[in-house]
This record gives sequence, C-alpha cells and structure tokens, in this order.
Amino acid sequence: MKRYLVFAYHAYYPGGGWCDFRKSFDTEGEAVTYANEITPNFNGGTEVVDLETETDIYTYPTETS
Repeated sequence: MKRYLVFAYHAYYPGGGWCDFRKSFDTEGEAVTYANEITPNFNGGTEVVDLETETDIYTYPTETS
C-alpha cells in the first residue's frame, strides 16, 4: 500500500470506507492530481488521505461551517 490514498463517491449512493477507495500513490502531488481528474465523475466528493500522518490532505468539496 502506498502512502496517499484517494477515495471518491457519489452523493446519491456512497459505498463508505474501502468501497470508495480508488487508488494509492507514493507522492502527495500524484494523489491530488488524480483526485482532481476524477472529481467530475463523482458528485459526492473526493478525498486524499495521508497514511503516515493519518489526516485528510485534500477534500472536495471543502467542508465549510
């Protein structure tokens, strides 16, 4: 498993967890580029997780409150 994981899902029927996993990458840049490329195909959102820091490093749409 590579360090950066990309998840993406549809708003109307997200699978949740590993069901939304798309691909893993060695670099943050590759993962974010891929997430941006697939975002138009997933209206629910995309997310990149850094396994080393256990944090989200990219989310779309961005949560605001």
